[in-house]
Amino acid sequence: MLKTKVIHQNTISKYAIVALLILLLSLVILKNHSRKEFIYNYIELHTQYKNYKVIDKYQKDNKYYLIVFNKSYFDTSTKIVYKTIRVTENVYYNLYFVGDNIK
Repeated sequence: MLKTKVIHQNTISKYAIVALLILLLSLVILKNHSRKEFIYNYIELHTQYKNYKVIDKYQKDNKYYLIVFNKSYFDTSTKIVYKTIRVTENVYYNLYFVGDNIK
């Protein structure tokens, strides 16, 4: 009597569907737990960026951003380092300096 090996297409399909579902579930979980962009309000901005100068500000997709620069952290090897931070609408329209540095 000959024994033949039969590949069951139904079994392969089940494994493929389970693998696809696990992949989709993991993508949804990763998306929900991804780190959100921190939005600075007036107090947090002054606490975190007291000695920074506001170089520029811009708006993109109804989100408000400031580009800030600190002379004390200037490094000649990396040229000029600017940092872009997201701020609230109130800070965007009413802030021209952080701490004692005027734009």
